[in-house]
Amino acid sequence: MGNLTQLTVVFSDEYPPVWLIDKIYRMFRILRYHRTADIETFYIRTDENASPVEAIFSHDGKGTYSGEQSYDALFPKHYSKTVPFEDFECNESRPYIYINTWNHLFSEKKNSGISYVVLRNYTVVHGDRRKAGEDYRIW
Repeated sequence: MGNLTQLTVVFSDEYPPVWLIDKIYRMFRILRYHRTADIETFYIRTDENASPVEAIFSHDGKGTYSGEQSYDALFPKHYSKTVPFEDFECNESRPYIYINTWNHLFSEKKNSGISYVVLRNYTVVHGDRRKAGEDYRIW
């Protein structure tokens, strides 16, 4: 049914709510991924008319969905979820994708107690998650 479009978002860093965990986690990311940037991916499935049908918050078996977790959850779990497009709040036809945890897990809805900033201007680059990983490697 329709097409699947990969959306990969690159964040400059992650900031756990505890200073010491932040330092340890930063070292882990540098050693394991050779970068400090956080890369998260989800997909939009469209129908045969190119209208969005659903968002799939998962990539290679790893969830990118926040569920009901709060921003300051110390060790946020990566959930997988497929969300029908009609569940999203939209500005015209553009859905709001909320980031609800410090490690950038996504949702179609806001979690209480979090202030949000709407990003209207952002860079879009043609590529995929593999290319994003290569582009942001430190070495």
